[in-house]
Amino acid sequence: MGNINNLKSNISHAVIKWMSYVLYHSRFLHYMLYKIDKHGVTPEKFHQVLVRIYTSTNGVIYDKLFTDLEKVTTEEALALRDRVIASFEVLRVKGHIVGQDLTREILDSLLVEYQQTGYTVLPFKLEKRSCDQIVDDVSKKPGVYRDCFDGERIKSVECLDIESPQGVIAQVDILDHSTDVTDDVLESEFFEILAEFLMQSRRALLTIATVWWSFPTKNPSSEGAQKYHFDLDGLKWSKVFIYLTDVTVDSGPHSAILGSHMPRKKSSHLLSRGYVRVEDSEATNDGNEKTFVDSKGTIILGDTKCWHKGSMVKNNNRAIFQLEYSCHPISSRF
Repeated sequence: MGNINNLKSNISHAVIKWMSYVLYHSRFLHYMLYKIDKHGVTPEKFHQVLVRIYTSTNGVIYDKLFTDLEKVTTEEALALRDRVIASFEVLRVKGHIVGQDLTREILDSLLVEYQQTGYTVLPFKLEKRSCDQIVDDVSKKPGVYRDCFDGERIKSVECLDIESPQGVIAQVDILDHSTDVTDDVLESEFFEILAEFLMQSRRALLTIATVWWSFPTKNPSSEGAQKYHFDLDGLKWSKVFIYLTDVTVDSGPHSAILGSHMPRKKSSHLLSRGYVRVEDSEATNDGNEKTFVDSKGTIILGDTKCWHKGSMVKNNNRAIFQLEYSCHPISSRF
């Protein structure tokens, strides 16, 4: 019976893969993405189709669509590089950045690392006082708890209590509840233009701006993304993770399987399960695991098509300021 089920699964996978290439070469997918771009609405069923296309072709069709629709030319990429440096200076002058200056040579090196591994750590940091100011300000804002200790999945509150949290995860949406520092960061457009450059995309649309806290727990939290998974948040996107607290091995570092963002790099038998979370021992077969242990202010950019997770917090609390920039308005949020 097991062999018959496996055969049926393989046939179904092959048919979906064949249909994916038909939809691509007929330019039906291009047409749907154009409509979504024009009207700003992603039909949920179409997103489900894209998920099947990604898993059946191991990311190949996604990569082709990005190249067809959003990829910049060499000349545009060079212009983007200079715009990144100019916006960096805006943020540095405001006193929010400490460390190495940003040069064309450094940007080129970051681009190579990002394209090859899916991740890069910037050679400068958000200033510690800026990190502390974000934490202090956001701690007074309305937010939500996730994986609540009383059994609820999500609970909204008028004011978070970081010292006595009600769940494994706490979150504040910065788009609704901004602070002086987060306003400076967003208004500089630095991360927007840097995301364009690293994606080599003609645009970067801000889709997420949030502060997350993770609190000690004994078991991995699905809500806290503490098991390996990959995102499908658009056609191509870049996430910014800024550590607002010192992050040690025991305080929930971000981890990723480097290189697994690239087409054909994920194990087909894992993708055949669909859009699911997997065990560490399974994900680590697809590349080198890197755990990002670093100090407050560390800035990480990642293509989270890579297998990735936020590790469990054993001691202390972890706070992260997260931004997401997408090259296309297609969304997984309905």
